[in-house]
Amino acid sequence: MLTTKQMNTVVYLLEEKSIQAAARKARISKVTLYSWLKDPEFKEKLKGSQDELFRAAVTRLKAATG
Repeated sequence: MLTTKQMNTVVYLLEEKSIQAAARKARISKVTLYSWLKDPEFKEKLKGSQDELFRAAVTRLKAATG
């Protein structure tokens, strides 16, 4: 189970332009973040969140052009 800090960091990774910026916003070191990125549960949550964000963007584009 991911901690609150890890869940927030997933959001920061989606919002920020770099891993360094996401780590800074989460108030963790880059080393910690890279360690979390190797964790299967963290990776799965990040991938799922990225996929969800992508699907929402495609849906908005379809609605705008349809």
